[in-house]
Amino acid sequence: MIERVAAVLLLAVLSPAAPAQHGNVVADSAAERPGRPQQKSPETIFEVPDVVRQAILFTNYDLNVKLQTAGATMATRAIITVKNDGNAPVAAIPLQISSTLDWEEVASEGGPLSFTHHTVATDADHTGAMHEALVRLPTPLAPGEERMLTVFYSGTIEPTAKRLEEIGTPADLAIHSDWDGIRDDFVGLRGFGNVLWYPVCQRPVALGDGDRLFAEIALARQRQSAAHVSMTVTEESSGPPPTVAFLDGMPVALQVTLQPEGSDLPSIATATLPATQLGFNVPSLLLARRQMEFGNRLKLYARDSDTAATQAYITAASILTTQMTEWLGAQRKDLSVLDLPAVTDSPYEERAVLLTGMANVDPKKLLAPLSHVLAHAYFQSPRPWLNEGAAQFMDLLWTEHQQGREAALTQLDNQRGALSLAETADPDHATGQPLLRARDPIFYRTKATYVLAMLRDIVGDKPLAAALQKYDAAQDTTDGYFEHLLEQTSSQQLQWFFRDWVDRDRGLPDLNVESVTPNPGSPADSYIVAVAVANRGTAVADVPVTIYSAAATVTERMRIDGHSQATRRFLVHGEPEQVQVNDGTVPEVEASVHRKDVRYKTP
Repeated sequence: MIERVAAVLLLAVLSPAAPAQHGNVVADSAAERPGRPQQKSPETIFEVPDVVRQAILFTNYDLNVKLQTAGATMATRAIITVKNDGNAPVAAIPLQISSTLDWEEVASEGGPLSFTHHTVATDADHTGAMHEALVRLPTPLAPGEERMLTVFYSGTIEPTAKRLEEIGTPADLAIHSDWDGIRDDFVGLRGFGNVLWYPVCQRPVALGDGDRLFAEIALARQRQSAAHVSMTVTEESSGPPPTVAFLDGMPVALQVTLQPEGSDLPSIATATLPATQLGFNVPSLLLARRQMEFGNRLKLYARDSDTAATQAYITAASILTTQMTEWLGAQRKDLSVLDLPAVTDSPYEERAVLLTGMANVDPKKLLAPLSHVLAHAYFQSPRPWLNEGAAQFMDLLWTEHQQGREAALTQLDNQRGALSLAETADPDHATGQPLLRARDPIFYRTKATYVLAMLRDIVGDKPLAAALQKYDAAQDTTDGYFEHLLEQTSSQQLQWFFRDWVDRDRGLPDLNVESVTPNPGSPADSYIVAVAVANRGTAVADVPVTIYSAAATVTERMRIDGHSQATRRFLVHGEPEQVQVNDGTVPEVEASVHRKDVRYKTP
């Protein structure tokens, strides 16, 4: 009801009788408008209800981008398809770009559209602000209806750490985190959450508002995962042209036109991306002048010919190859590593591309960060919980391989508190975020890692590895695909597990050791220990239960449904001394390891 009221109010304010604030004749393409001076219209203050921003969904982007590195300038023609994903008609569409870019023209079906614009504070852009245009439509966009718009905008994009500095981040640290910009030898535009170089429509968010910015980024990725993006990017540079291009995280070929020696004309490089499904990503644009080294299916694009730096990555990947192959099978695509402008720039990854400042370091120091992104070259899924969960799981396995199981469990537990806080307080009545639909990283990364770790303990290493190796992203078109695949490789029924941990969000278990009752067994010096465990949480828990005695240690698994209690009897040699329920593999509301001393009185 609130959504309908807000939309109706906006329709009234933006009725066709309202005076047009802006509207120019629209050229057919960015190439037809070189250097044409634009008269910047004054800003107009207006209100856009968040419910209207949330109703707009982009289903297609066709971006024609012209870059001039000398002035860090960008001119873009974007043909976008927007859909009304809300419940009420929309009379005007909000569109947003970075505050250093200016709206010029908007058209639909060949005719110009009027729009007003203003500046809105948001940390979804590195400047801490965005230019929002409110485009009046000739007829309202009905729920479920799509409309194609052609928009032109231009301006400059230079690295800036304004948003981070305003919340107290030291300037030198901030600028190496927000490195997006147009430079002579490197163009890096990462998209929503870093720089709004293409049109978006999102609620304004602030870094100081808890994790709302990151939740908004994840929501945008989820909502637009089915959208398609195509790009044509042309870069003009006075120096040598770029040698490598990644558009939307995909490597694309460059067509380069060099000017005759002595000419003062710029060199021109063009990169084209055909229509590609966005997936759980944001549109990104990367062009760089780098030298490539290749080894162990790694393509390393370095700032110079420092082979020692690139060799460190090749060596690290070689060390990780055995584990990757054992769990994920053959490497499915090459991994690209692109050298950032500075060694201290913050790393970033997208699809099978890692952006990092390369340095000549001990390869062992690269193993942990490389294991995650390298996993994406072996295993990819359209489902974020599997795509990111598998990569995080490989990082966990590497920790276990290097430092032991206790270190891996500690690594898991370091994230358990955040997961517990993120879970819904009332799983019986609230939907929460089922892994199948998760949009928050704490779920599709942290909880997904826990889920794969639990499945490993339930079915064993070989069945889980076999399922991951047989996984085919193209075949994953139904929600139960991975569940059935794992049931085939393990010969176990797993619906009871996936029901609470993947298909639905049932929160976390909350276990308590209710009682431990030892009795003499047969043969002599053996004991039967009855362990009763209660689960006050809502999700099923399948946990290891270990009985320690002076003579032996016995571990068996125990399943406790949500809101229930279960008892299991264990046969142990020697007088029992302690019982441990859960070893940290199963995340709980509170601590995930329970120990209870056994006090047996000899009859």
